[in-house]
Amino acid sequence: MTTSWAHFTHGRISEALDANAAGTLLAGVALVVGVTASVVAVSGRRLAWQPRETQVAVAALALAGVILCEWAVRLLRG
Repeated sequence: MTTSWAHFTHGRISEALDANAAGTLLAGVALVVGVTASVVAVSGRRLAWQPRETQVAVAALALAGVILCEWAVRLLRG
């Protein structure tokens, strides 16, 4: 995942996806969360929409599922 994050931060998305699709997805999520947190911190206001606990849990499980599936595919390909 480190390589995919490095490519992602340099704007080379296709290379990031080739290195590790789940890592690229995680880097994208981190980017969105980071920007959102920065806007909230600077403005001092909460977001108009707040995710529910179940929505956060489903998103986390989906991300974990993608990571595990990619890991399994890599193991099977050898």
